[in-house]
Amino acid sequence: MFEPILLKRASLPRSESIDVYLANGGYRALEKALREYRPDGLIELIRDSKLRGRGGAGFPAGLKWGFMPKEDVQKYLCVNTDEGEPGTFKDRVLVEKDPHQVIEGATIAAYAVGATRAFVYIRGEFFLGVKRWVKAIADAYAHGYLGENILDSGFDLDMTVHRGAGAYICGEETAMIESLEGRRGEPRLKPPYPAQVGYLGQPTLVHNVETLANVPHIVLNGADWYAAIGTQNSTGPKIFCVSGCVYRRGVYELPLGTPLSTIIYDYAGGVPGDKRIKAIIPGGASTPFLTADQIDVPMDFESLAAAGSALGTGAIVVLDQDTCMVDVARRTARFFAHESCGRCTPCRVGSQRILAILEGIEVGRGQPGDIERLQSLCDGIQGHTFCPLGDALVAPIRSSLAHFADEYWDHIERRACPFLLEEAPLIRAAYPVGGTARETKEDLAVTARKILVVDDDPDFVEVTRIVLESAGYEVISSADGGEGLSKVRQEKPDLVILDVIMRTVLDGLHVSQEMAKDPEQCTIPILMVTSIANRDYATLFLTDDQVRFDDFACKPIAPDDLLRRVKALI
Repeated sequence: MFEPILLKRASLPRSESIDVYLANGGYRALEKALREYRPDGLIELIRDSKLRGRGGAGFPAGLKWGFMPKEDVQKYLCVNTDEGEPGTFKDRVLVEKDPHQVIEGATIAAYAVGATRAFVYIRGEFFLGVKRWVKAIADAYAHGYLGENILDSGFDLDMTVHRGAGAYICGEETAMIESLEGRRGEPRLKPPYPAQVGYLGQPTLVHNVETLANVPHIVLNGADWYAAIGTQNSTGPKIFCVSGCVYRRGVYELPLGTPLSTIIYDYAGGVPGDKRIKAIIPGGASTPFLTADQIDVPMDFESLAAAGSALGTGAIVVLDQDTCMVDVARRTARFFAHESCGRCTPCRVGSQRILAILEGIEVGRGQPGDIERLQSLCDGIQGHTFCPLGDALVAPIRSSLAHFADEYWDHIERRACPFLLEEAPLIRAAYPVGGTARETKEDLAVTARKILVVDDDPDFVEVTRIVLESAGYEVISSADGGEGLSKVRQEKPDLVILDVIMRTVLDGLHVSQEMAKDPEQCTIPILMVTSIANRDYATLFLTDDQVRFDDFACKPIAPDDLLRRVKALI
């Protein structure tokens, strides 16, 4: 069993405090670095350890440090805590559980490259992480590990926290620097690289949280000790995030090169119900899928590249036999289309076109030429965008087409998502399992039930539409209660899905009350919904005798749960 290095303090009570950190060997590496090493010696130490960046690209850290100019000019260090890759939550754990480890690594790195000003850039949604950063930095100042003349060494370093606004693109180093400078987070053309022209036009070293957390251990134990962990070219420990169809989701620190099967079965507990694994995302949403027969691949940079994927951030997402790969591709495309900064046309337009095609296929509107159109769009995006986001979108789409083309064809031929057929008897009757799609949908239209969704949350409406249309239901929608009432009268739906709290706060309750007064509308079933955040507030009003509803659920609602509730009501 591997003894954790980066997470060894994470399970201790008050692990985020400076007292616990100092009691367990904290800041000894900084003392050693300032006392025993010159900056060039530290750069050589990191180079000899073969530490590679843990943010996704895997660039050698020592080489990156060496790119910083030796001249006595203002230099900066940026700690990248933006962590927006779907499936990735390792940096968040490090910051919330052991922030001083990262501060120590960042201070050593700043000393090595001559930076006297450091910024921590963190996602605005990481509320606890922000609090931990601010407290840890204040304590580091109070104990003399930040500020002027650190540990009487003559080295000065100031560090501050900057909250981002949740843009995925700001995880890219130059977009993050643009945001730090107060501009819109858009990537810069490279070269020049930040090591030459970064924050305010000055040399800037940008590093990921996990990368910097490794630095104190290398200083304390030596490059040879570190290089002995992992493989020859992928050295050291790695924090793997495991989620999806496994028993024990979480973070696991293991040596690079650990087989993927070991992580999934020995640490994450395997797949519930002993179901077959269909695919694995090995390094976050931007990495190509692996198939079940590649499950023994070593989790290191070289092995995953040889397998046609990438280590990325080490975010492992396991997908079992019941997972619709077209839907996974659609969700991935939706994320990247939403996060595109819009600067370049291939990404801005191409991502939306890919998403539109995938959503059409998923809800039963796919056409025979859609697969070729997806391939063509991928060709037009890959290598033609201003930053790597375009390639990040294309990689999983291409691999889904390569490995699961039969699922795409199945969706197109059946005009529905096959994985929802068991929950949709209407569409199963129209398109029998194993049969072929009919030329028209007249038979389905005769039996399809009409559902009205009244909600001002466009994401919920769109997801609900996709799930229900895939199951053969006809879906209409409205964004406010007034329009919703009009559609109830005009469309005469078989079911109304109604949000309790909308723009006018009690809009949903008003719709319910008005429907209860009408002899025709009072018999229409109502599925009342609200967000988790509004649950306690909303349920206060649901006890009113004038409010009528037949079922109540909190958003988000899992697709199978939504279909079960709808089926029960109509």
